[in-house]
Amino acid sequence: MPLIDGFNRKIDYLRISVTDRCNFRCVYCMPSDGVEFVPREELLTYDEIERIAKVFVRLGVEKIRISGGEPTVRKDIVELVHRIGKLPLKSFAMTTNGYLLNPLADEFKKSGLHRVNISLDTLDKNKFKSLARFDGFDQVWNAIWRAVELGFTPVKLNMVVMNGFNDGEIYDFVELARKTPLHIRFIEYMPSSGGLGNEFEHARIIKTEQLKNIVSQHYELTPVTESEKTGPAKLFEIPGFAGKIGFIDPYAEHFCSSCNRIRLTSLGKLKWCLFSNDGLDVKGFIRSGRSDDELEQWIRERIIIDKPEHHPLGISDMIHVNTVFSQVGG
Repeated sequence: MPLIDGFNRKIDYLRISVTDRCNFRCVYCMPSDGVEFVPREELLTYDEIERIAKVFVRLGVEKIRISGGEPTVRKDIVELVHRIGKLPLKSFAMTTNGYLLNPLADEFKKSGLHRVNISLDTLDKNKFKSLARFDGFDQVWNAIWRAVELGFTPVKLNMVVMNGFNDGEIYDFVELARKTPLHIRFIEYMPSSGGLGNEFEHARIIKTEQLKNIVSQHYELTPVTESEKTGPAKLFEIPGFAGKIGFIDPYAEHFCSSCNRIRLTSLGKLKWCLFSNDGLDVKGFIRSGRSDDELEQWIRERIIIDKPEHHPLGISDMIHVNTVFSQVGG
């Protein structure tokens, strides 16, 4: 049976960050001079990740996502995908910036990965370079279509919409879903640097309701039934389109009441909420010699006590939360 927390929410989704490293230095994730990465020995090993994942499956987890940092930069990542792919999961996914995905995609598919989320905030090569501080648009673009070709279902494109920067590309992104079964997901710009030196610009925010109105001016949006959803996005269909359009709003329409996920950081902390400063030290627990049965009972007890009913509701509160997406995985 799925693990149930104190607010009667089914917890069946484990998001695993496998590294704090990334090959991009995105302007809203890291400062221009990068961050100080942790020593590799402090990261969870693949054996430890597999062990923790198996315990969560015993607890009722049916969905696992691998993220980062950027998961494809971790050595032998195909090995971990193969291990997790053997577990009895309904959904096994990866979030990636796509730059290194193309040469790995075939092995990921053979190893049991079901779907991929690819972050892409612009279709303009110059804007891409200014955001990522890296000239890698062609590699990401090719990886998207390779993922579609291999049959990852669905392939999701995550676009963080920023007023005055890429908001003029909203219709271009929508059109990507006309003939291809992509899920185009528009995400509100939000604080994410954890005090690392990147200034959060309130003026960049375009609220989800406004984004919906912009899209609705040119397209007929029909809500997708809850049973068809595969994530926190509010999904819509457009008549005649092969793909779908989604909107993720972490503020006014936050999805805390239906949140079904737990995050395992690369350093071995369990975070009940993306915007939480706290975490349960599962790495220390298992490295102290505890058994899987003890780990299972400990997690079951702590999630009922610790998983919050909601995150900080205001942007001003979120700015002060020490969340670093390059380390937690978003």
